[in-house]
Formats: sequence, structure tokens, C-alpha cells
Amino acid sequence: MLLAVQSCGFVVRTPNFPVLGRTGSRQPAMTATEVVDDDLKIPTRVQLIVEPTPFTHVSGYANRFKEYLKYQKKAGCDVSIITPDDTPEAPSSSLDFPITTVRGFRFILYPVISMAWGFAPSEGWRRGLWRRLGPVSWFKRRKNKRDYFSCVAEVVDDFNPEIVHVTSPGFIAGMSTYIAREWKDIPILLSYHTHIPIYSRVYAPWMGAFGEWLSWFVIKQTHKWADLTVVTSPQLREEFLDHGIERVEVWNKGIDTQIFHPKYGAKPWWVGRQATAKKSIAAGILSDDDEGTSDDEKTLTAKALETRTMLTDGHPEAPLLIYVGRLGVEKRLRDLKDVLAKLPEARLAIVGKGPDMEPLKEHFEGTPTVFTGLVQGDELSRCFAAADVFVMPSDSETLGFVVLESMASGVPVVGCNAGGIPSIIDHKDTGYLFEAGNTDQMAGYVSQLITEPSHLHAMSERARAEAERWGWEAATTNLREEHYMQAVRNHRERQRDVRTLRQKLTRYRSAMVKGLFADFFAFFGDKKAEAASEALEAEEWELYDDIEQLEKKPTTRQLFGWLSSKSVASLRLTTVLLFPWRFLSAILRKVAQTVRQPLDGLRDSVLGDGEPPPALDSA
Repeated sequence: MLLAVQSCGFVVRTPNFPVLGRTGSRQPAMTATEVVDDDLKIPTRVQLIVEPTPFTHVSGYANRFKEYLKYQKKAGCDVSIITPDDTPEAPSSSLDFPITTVRGFRFILYPVISMAWGFAPSEGWRRGLWRRLGPVSWFKRRKNKRDYFSCVAEVVDDFNPEIVHVTSPGFIAGMSTYIAREWKDIPILLSYHTHIPIYSRVYAPWMGAFGEWLSWFVIKQTHKWADLTVVTSPQLREEFLDHGIERVEVWNKGIDTQIFHPKYGAKPWWVGRQATAKKSIAAGILSDDDEGTSDDEKTLTAKALETRTMLTDGHPEAPLLIYVGRLGVEKRLRDLKDVLAKLPEARLAIVGKGPDMEPLKEHFEGTPTVFTGLVQGDELSRCFAAADVFVMPSDSETLGFVVLESMASGVPVVGCNAGGIPSIIDHKDTGYLFEAGNTDQMAGYVSQLITEPSHLHAMSERARAEAERWGWEAATTNLREEHYMQAVRNHRERQRDVRTLRQKLTRYRSAMVKGLFADFFAFFGDKKAEAASEALEAEEWELYDDIEQLEKKPTTRQLFGWLSSKSVASLRLTTVLLFPWRFLSAILRKVAQTVRQPLDGLRDSVLGDGEPPPALDSA
């Protein structure tokens, strides 16, 4: 809004008028010296706002946050959690971290998950609105948590975090961003976990290209308010940057290599490694505590055979392909039927549950496919390790935790060359990548593995070695010490820019008010007032340039500006209202100056070198 008239071309600069100068007296620039960087410290009080819940919703996304909490606890951090959950199993705490469950709703396009806007008061809408908007509320000051409109605001204010970490995409992100950025002025980090442009193609195909455009529009409008955005793969980061989203980093992947382990499948190459390890123990080179040497081999082998027999429907000798994960349309699991048709000797196991489970059973009817439903714990580890090849046809994965879990289990992956999967798999070294929807290519890579045992075993070892490089503790430490700190630095920069913008707007308003008075006296011929007005005009133009540059910076953008405690909207409105009057007064002053010039010349010619009559005293 600032100086909208200027953008319409109403500024007059003609040869007859004095040019609006860019020089003149100007006060020194005002800087925000109150904000310094030498007192920055790693945030240890974190408000985690996560949607959907990772505690009753099973997904790789849930595993990430459970591991995150585990290692935040180990590091001595304090975490408060807000999440929507309408199930009876919703916990009140996790690892002694308090969990606040907010009122939510089932998302119409995907009713498996519970979402929330974050607006609802803690006591419900009816009582909350009456307490907030009723006649009594107008005569009392809101001083405690019972007076907050949103339970999210109540929890954030009570906990007083050093940083707010919000998941995206989701509905609660908007309210959380407003509370953190505009009301509490706390650093905010958004982590992105579900790639909705891909989901829009699957769940809203009737929207066509508009659905994908709308998805990116929402993502951009949400993430531009964050001090930092973290995504789950380098490929996704590049996609964000290509769409004009700034301040994006990668939250490193992680895997628990003890839970997902080749020993649970009793693979021949792993059994051989165990035998070598036992010889080393006997020679005193290794201790009994070394990885893979202390488990009961007979028990592991027996359970591994039992699991493989179950997954192959009684044919453990047959090559076994496996998929583990949520069963949704966007996972493109129907492509696997074509792969089975090209590999008649292979069998397929689909582990997991989801909204597409029953339609998938009908689709795979008559094929050698086993559906296990939801599997957890050691049984899940055995399912991973029992397979020969893991197949991932989905092109919508932001990372694909199941790919890492399969590699850690010593099972090579044939995955789609899309999303975050290429950041995990080194093509032809630790796995294979095929183009989305190309079932011939997928079947060809699977055939290479199941028909060449030596090649399969070598790739299995390399996949396991790659997975061992990634641990959750290192990923969480990197998030806390690098990304959280970067969010704090960006927040400090935003504080400086907003404060500087406010100061310059204040000076700009003051200069226009003084300029109005100076123009009044300059209109009647006061030379001192005329000089002061021109100096103020020059200062206004310099301030205008500075304000224009500051307003282009993302750090000065304000969400719901009029509702913000740090809002500069009133200053902007004042300058907009003053500008036409200042513009008019400057024009009148210049007109008067232009008319006076020939009269002054005529007077000088008549009076000669004599002293002119005294001008009107502005005092």
C-alpha cells in the first residue's frame, strides 16, 4: 500500500519545476543494535506441532518423530507436543514429554487421518466463543490462559518455547505460524513430509493441472512465513527452490540398523559373515558383544523360515518380492501385477494396511500375492529380511523410510526414480531405479536380481553397508544444532528488518508532516522554509527507496498484519493518507516558485542592486 499513488505515475518531474533531489541533509541511518548474534544458543525448549498424529497413525513419518523424540530426550531437551487425535488410544505423554490433543476432524479426501485448524478453544466452541465474545469479556482484561481463544495459543504461551517446529502440509500450520510469528515472535521451522502435488493427481484428478498449481500455491503461501523449511531429500529441496520457496534445507534421513537387520532373515551371506565373526571371537579379535554374533542362530533361522513360508503362501523356495507400507492409490501398487505377470516364478507379499486394501485384494486375485495386514515389532523386521527384493512403485515418496529399512535388512530395492528415493539408492550399486510406470523396466531389474544369486547377495551387502551410514541420533543432532540454529539466525534477521522498516516508516511519516508545514510557508516566499522543504523532499525519496527495498524482503512480510502485535499496518496507512496532501503541497510550492521567478527578475531590474523588501517572516 505504501505510496501506491507513486506506482501510478503521479509524481511530476518537469523542467519547469525543481527536480526532486536525491541529495541533501539526511539523518544517520537508524540500526537495530538491540539484536545481536553473540548471544545465540541452541534451542532446547521445542514446541512440536505435528499433524497428523505420529502416535496412533502408522507411517514412516511417525517413525521419524518417534526417533526424534527419543534422541531429543537423550540430549536433555524439553519438548511439548500438540497434535490432533480423535482415537481412544491417544496418549497423554511420550517419553515423559507432554502431549496436548486438540479437537480435529477427518479429512474428506483421506478420512484415515485426523486434522485440525487449531482455532478451537480448550473448553469447546460454544463456551469458548461466549467467554471470548460475551458482554463480560468487554469489561475485563485477558491475563491468563483461560482467556485465550485457541488451545494452541494457550499451550504455546504456557510452555514458552525457544523455537516452534510445525509439520507441513496440514491445516494446523496456519494457526501455529500466526501464533509463533506474529503474536509470540518465536523462531518457526516448518518440516515438509507429504508431497501434496502428487496426491492431488491421485485423490482429485478432476482438478487436473489446476489441482497441482493450487497445491504449489498453498505450499508457497504457507512456507514463506517460516524462518526455515526442512524437507526430507535433496531432490525435494531443489523442487522447492525451483518454485520460488526460499530458506530450504534437508532434514537428514535416519534408520535404526539394530531393529532392521539381515539376521532376522538368516540370509546365506549374513550367516557366512556370522561364521567368520565367530572365528574372530575364538581368535580374540572380536568380543561377544559385536554385532550379529550373540543371537541364537537356530531360533533366528527357524523364525525366518516360518516368516518366509507365510509370506510365500507355503513356497519358501520361490523368489519373494515384498512391499511394506501404507496401502493407498498414490502408491501405484497395481503396477506390481504386471511385474508378476512377467516373472511367473516370483511371489509377492504386501505388508501394511490402508484405504486401498480391499480394492487391491480384488485386483490381485488369482496372483501369487499374500496380504498380511498391519505388522509391527520383530515380526515386521522378519518380514523385511525374509524377502529377496523390495519393490517400490510409488512416485510420491518425499523420502521413503521403508526403502532405508529394507536396505538395512539386507534386501536390495528396485524403486521408482522420483521423489526422495534417488537420494537413498545408488543406481546399480545399492539398488535399481526405474522410471515411474515403466513395469517392463521394473521387471527387468527384479529379474536380474532373482536369477543371479551372487549378484543379489553382493548388492544386499552393499545396501546394508549404505544403511549403516545413517543413524537417527546423528540426524536429530544435525536438526537441532544446524537447522534449529539457522532458523534462530533467520528470525534475528527478520527482527532487525522489521524493526528497521518500522523506524524508516516513522521517519518517513515525520518528514512528510514537517514537509507540509514547510511547503505552507514556502508558498508565501519564505526562503528558509523552501530550502527545508526541498531537503525534506530529498530525505523522503531516500527513505522511500529504502522502504521499497525492505518491503521486498521476505523477512518483513506479515501474516494477518492488522492482527499482529508487531504490525506496521497503521504506519503504512498513515503514510498513504499523508502522501496526496504532501504531493499537493509540493506542487503548489513549485507553482508559486515558478510564478515568483519572473516577478523577482522584474523587481531586480526595477530596483537594481538595491536591497529587496523584507520577506514575510515565517515566525
